[in-house]
Amino acid sequence: MANFKEEFENLKNENARLTELVKVLEEQIKSLNLQLKLERELASKQEFNPSSQMQISKEKMDEFIRQNIIRQMNAFKKEEI
Repeated sequence: MANFKEEFENLKNENARLTELVKVLEEQIKSLNLQLKLERELASKQEFNPSSQMQISKEKMDEFIRQNIIRQMNAFKKEEI
């Protein structure tokens, strides 16, 4: 009987751990979906923006996109609080 109680406690602990992991993964999915949305918006703005005719390297463009995404994600997180 004690073995069943111990196994039951182990299962409850594992369930709690997995529930917490699911919450973390759901937050990561939200964050990735937001990042994808922002990247698409930024790409569409740059694609159709006639004033952005200057040539810049892919590395600089990638860094610019990353910085904008981080700024927008931080602003979004502040709004959630």
